[in-house]
Amino acid sequence: GTLRVLAVPVSGNFSVVTQLLWVKSGNQGNMWLQATTAMITLPSSYNIIIGCVTGSGLTSGAAIDDISMSSSCCETAVIPVSCNSFQWRCTDQQQCIPGVERCDLKADCVDKSDEANCSCPDTPDVYAMKPFDFEVRQGFTQATGPLDQFDWTRTRGSAASDWTGPSQDHTTASSIGYYYSIRMSYPPVPNDVAIMMSPYIGNVSALSSSSLPCNIQIWLHMYGAAVGTIEVFVQAVDEPFPGALVLSKTGNQGNAWRLETIDFPGTITTDF
Repeated sequence: GTLRVLAVPVSGNFSVVTQLLWVKSGNQGNMWLQATTAMITLPSSYNIIIGCVTGSGLTSGAAIDDISMSSSCCETAVIPVSCNSFQWRCTDQQQCIPGVERCDLKADCVDKSDEANCSCPDTPDVYAMKPFDFEVRQGFTQATGPLDQFDWTRTRGSAASDWTGPSQDHTTASSIGYYYSIRMSYPPVPNDVAIMMSPYIGNVSALSSSSLPCNIQIWLHMYGAAVGTIEVFVQAVDEPFPGALVLSKTGNQGNAWRLETIDFPGTITTDF
């Protein structure tokens, strides 16, 4: 068939074609091909129209993906949106999101700027305020000792059965992304405990001097009829194991990743 790219006035009068920008017909091979076209004489406001006229037979078809425009195509002045004190404005200045959604390992801005530069400038520690996504950066290690009976497992794809666990990770929302889960031995032993620990994060006095609130955000997936309890502790460097309990969640929470935001415990005054 034939694939065409056209520009028409923003009025939506498709019978008045301002400019035929690009056209391609016939078999172009079984691969993705890049097409670039110049837009020279266009009205001040316009729409881009992509149209495909099919050929004959079952093998007639076309596909498109990854459309972009250079900055010179869009010279209209950007009027920033107004955000309140509890919101964060995306870099494109066209969207406000809740402040707690900044750096939560989920892109909420259309331009994904809320997940860029997620680091804490007030502390030199390499781990401070940078997400542990378990892809390239893992960081957590298995605990050992009498309180730890089995291990967390770094895995990807679907959980062991249809009755528990996620079908994909949260970071990439795909079968290739990694996450940590517990895989029970058979037969399962009630009240067994699996423990993971982060490296020491950083200087708490530097974190408390930041203009941003200090909190811990974690995405949890707890699904199944016999789900136990997930607990999160914060242990100061001078505090005995396991430290201060800051989150406890028990039972079936539904077949979805759920965000938990934990306020930093005010009792911690040293590295943790």
